[in-house]
Amino acid sequence: MSYKKTTFNANWLSNAKFKSWVKADVNNTNAFVCVICYKSVSLSNMGVQALISHMNSKKHQTIIQNCTTSTNQNLSSHFQTPSQTPVVKLNKFSDVQNKNLVEVQSSSNASSNKQIYLTSLIERDSKTKSEILWALHLISSHISMSAGAKSIDVMKLMFPDSEIVKSLQLKRTKLSYLITYGLARHFKLEFDDEISNCSCYTVEFDESLNKVSQKEQLDVHIRYWNETKKEVSVRYLTSVFLGHTNAVELLAALKEAIKVLNLRNIIQISMDGPNVNIKMLRDFKEELQQKNEKSINQIIFDIGSCGLHTMHNAFKNAIKSSKWNIIEFLRAIYNVFKDVPARRADFIKFSDSTTFPKKFCAVRWLQNIETSERAIKILPSLKKYVDCVQGTNRKPSSYSYNIMVDCLKDNFLHAKLAFFQTLASDIEPFLKIYQTDSPLVPFLYTDLSNILKLVMERFVKAEVLDKCNNNLTKIDLLNKENLIGAKKINLGYSTRAAIRLTNATEKEILQFRIECHSVLQIFCQKLLDKSPIKYNLVKAISFCDPAVITDTRVSLLRLKNTLTIFNEHNWISGYTADCIERNFIMLFKNNTFMQRAKLYNRNNTRLDTFWIDISSEYELSDGQLDLLKMIFVLSHGNASVERGFSVNKECLIDNLADESLIAQRQVWAGIQSFGGVKDVEITKKMILNVRSARSYYVTALEEKKKEAQKQESIDQEKKRAKRKIEELQNKKIRIMEETRNIIDTLDQEIQSVKK
Repeated sequence: MSYKKTTFNANWLSNAKFKSWVKADVNNTNAFVCVICYKSVSLSNMGVQALISHMNSKKHQTIIQNCTTSTNQNLSSHFQTPSQTPVVKLNKFSDVQNKNLVEVQSSSNASSNKQIYLTSLIERDSKTKSEILWALHLISSHISMSAGAKSIDVMKLMFPDSEIVKSLQLKRTKLSYLITYGLARHFKLEFDDEISNCSCYTVEFDESLNKVSQKEQLDVHIRYWNETKKEVSVRYLTSVFLGHTNAVELLAALKEAIKVLNLRNIIQISMDGPNVNIKMLRDFKEELQQKNEKSINQIIFDIGSCGLHTMHNAFKNAIKSSKWNIIEFLRAIYNVFKDVPARRADFIKFSDSTTFPKKFCAVRWLQNIETSERAIKILPSLKKYVDCVQGTNRKPSSYSYNIMVDCLKDNFLHAKLAFFQTLASDIEPFLKIYQTDSPLVPFLYTDLSNILKLVMERFVKAEVLDKCNNNLTKIDLLNKENLIGAKKINLGYSTRAAIRLTNATEKEILQFRIECHSVLQIFCQKLLDKSPIKYNLVKAISFCDPAVITDTRVSLLRLKNTLTIFNEHNWISGYTADCIERNFIMLFKNNTFMQRAKLYNRNNTRLDTFWIDISSEYELSDGQLDLLKMIFVLSHGNASVERGFSVNKECLIDNLADESLIAQRQVWAGIQSFGGVKDVEITKKMILNVRSARSYYVTALEEKKKEAQKQESIDQEKKRAKRKIEELQNKKIRIMEETRNIIDTLDQEIQSVKK
């Protein structure tokens, strides 16, 4: 029998039993609101019986009884008992006076009754707010539900005079469903409403291993224009869990995650750069193109994969190409002394140093500047330690120790570490700046060009750099005529100083310089091939960078290219593009505005904040603002998604259900959108959603139970089918054996007749 939910019946509002306390739930047609209990109750499939069941429930009756008792106490305070009242003969005037008194008292009692009811609601609101705040605190501090529930008992001991604390009944299960079906649902609905009013947004996604569920967890964030804050915001949407991460399954998971979004409003999909992601994006675009004739006209912009990832990967590939074993050395020296007190004691004893190696980060190579710096600092101490323990029973037998010993024999180890540190320090500022959620895509072309130029100046001829007219993508790094010879490349002061300490031959030094030359060349070539700098849109939208605006000719040229690209991708019409261009030309002719642009400091003011201030002061057109918002919504990298991986790790505990993790992430995102627990606005809608949590929890349990029963039925059917197949196969075997026996008998009879 199919399970079907009941829809609220408006006729119930005219029923004498219900009309005084029942209202329709505007947020859920399969529920009703009890104004006495001040909560939403699911109708499930019970129909009117759900109302009767709630009306007769203990909690509902207790609230009514409390209000009635308080009312009776108020009435008794107005009238004395007969034994206390003297018998007096009343005249007509007294009768009238008494009648008026009773009317006044009746009016007073009605008012008092209303006051009691309001007081009861206020007390219930205060209790619910306390429950909400405690749940928000648990999520923001990543405290488990069990620990949070136990803390309530301690609170009751700490605050024995608090009626609210006494009334709190927050056990682990209640906290769990309050968060999953109350707060998470509320924040999700609020965010869905906010997103539905956005004209465009970027979808950011990345996947990582969930060590509890042992599945790949694909997290999806939305980058959008926040009308309340008047700036770009990035917020967690949801997660999808999957086993395989091929292009087909990734696309299916992404579509499941963004099913609440309007596909026509997706302006970009931001991701890191594995080939499987690129294939998935290509398939998704083709799928959208097939729908163009029906509903989706806009074309998703492509500015390459995450700029942070391309920078990391270019550096990693360049260093690995040298085959210097720097990474193996940095890992080995840390692992030799990790969690081994005896070795640490020997190191301190033999080297007279208490400074130990730092851990190498395999994921964030460019954050290992401090690791390489520490390694350079303790190289003499490491050599002392090896000299003292070598050939003794204190010599470690680990694989890491053998790697460390082999690398310490390298005469150029110090120089290699110094060069690693020099190149990383050229790039590190970019990675720090681009960890933010503020709009940085308009700065991306300039910043990438500056890094490329800084590194190219070490090995590319000056005249070649001058001729390219700041368009570094035109330089052919494979043409040796454009490059400086290995003897003259700029290795940096620290690397040159380290070379002088080697006492190496000229041939050995030249070979080292050739290797450094190759590292620089590979790094720049990878960056040119993979980074967003090669996309025309990245260069074009830099027109709104105030530093570029100061050169009006360049800015207007890039503005025209931007409008052309947006028009070709159907995000703006040709007429709108003409109006926008005309309005920006007029703005760029304004001397006061140009002065503002010259004074702009990106370290102090966000770019979207700068332009919002400009729009209010210079009255930018709607077309100009819409274009700027679309540009600001474009993503410069997946830093926000990867920061979310850290939040996932904080939330994870053994046996945590997938839906609970998603709920905690959604609540955490909601808290962050307000700026912290103390700043969260607890509205009537939030209170109602939290009070409705149990009904949604019960409904979810029923649905899970039905799903389990359905699955069990399917499994049983499969087992029956399997048994039936086995029976038929056995029957077939028996029949075939009997048939063979009959055939053998007949053959024997035939042979006997022939004889």
